[in-house]
Amino acid sequence: MFSQPANAEIRKLQEDENQVVYQSRQKLFDRNNQTWQAIAFKRITQEGENHFKIRLSGFPGATEIAHPQLLTVMIPTGQTFKAEDVSEEAFANGNPPGNIGQYDFDAIISKLPKELEIVFSIPTKNDQEVKLAVSPLSIQEWKKVAAKAKL
Repeated sequence: MFSQPANAEIRKLQEDENQVVYQSRQKLFDRNNQTWQAIAFKRITQEGENHFKIRLSGFPGATEIAHPQLLTVMIPTGQTFKAEDVSEEAFANGNPPGNIGQYDFDAIISKLPKELEIVFSIPTKNDQEVKLAVSPLSIQEWKKVAAKAKL
């Protein structure tokens, strides 16, 4: 499994006078060469920062992500980290579509290597796992988004 080079930029979206979102969007590929969109983002309000999160979106109907289950992050050194599934908070009815998962990376983004490819393992409803390769360039950009602290 090979990751694609990151080809993105950090965007600043002014949601209202006292709230901005910094985000980075990348394409990731699973082992079946299906495209997934990864949106790494951090919302900042006048009251303070929110957690750094990553939303993963696959093609509708192709995969049913199991909610709420932890996302596993695998590092080539053998280390693994878990990201909490916070998908329900992203949708008004608390019921995320099966092809979308949102995960809290606030506690682990600083632990991810900047020079090594990592793999996300997403649990699905059919007890399979979708594995997504993530390039070092994506991780470097995500760390920049996570470091944002001002409106």
